[in-house]
Amino acid sequence: MDKITFDEKRIAEGYVNRPWLHKKVIERFVSDCEVTSNFRNGLDVGCGAGLSTKALHLICDRVTGTDISEQMIQVCKEEYKDNKAYTFYRAKAEKTKEPAEKYDIVTAAGMVNWVDRDLFLENMGHALQDQGIDTFIEVGPGKTLSGLVKRTLSDVRVYSCETAEQVAAIADELA
Repeated sequence: MDKITFDEKRIAEGYVNRPWLHKKVIERFVSDCEVTSNFRNGLDVGCGAGLSTKALHLICDRVTGTDISEQMIQVCKEEYKDNKAYTFYRAKAEKTKEPAEKYDIVTAAGMVNWVDRDLFLENMGHALQDQGIDTFIEVGPGKTLSGLVKRTLSDVRVYSCETAEQVAAIADELA
């Protein structure tokens, strides 16, 4: 997708001050998946002002954040300029660069409905380690992403849920 809705400095600067809910998501992931050590290399696609990248860094030695908005990337670079564990660059989700060292984990919160999903998933297949995450969970109404993942990546587990009870049931099944 080529439309850059959030590419204004005022919006990008405002995103830096949003509540840091991303940390709770990562903490839940660590708990539910019994993560006991850090990943080496993480990618946050659609990183916005870097709050989700900051949360991903809690479980990754190095993190890369990408976003289609140059203003968001500039805010990230300024916010994290003193920490060498962070790298940010502008890229469409479907055109993330294949890194020299492939990513162990990829997060992509709130951006999947803005991109060409087929190209995005194909691109992530090139960017992820061969032993990367093998489970996709779609939270929300509909099963657009779930259906696409099943067609694109036949060897992964796919779950779709719309309620807190369904999320809990999936978490119990995966535990």
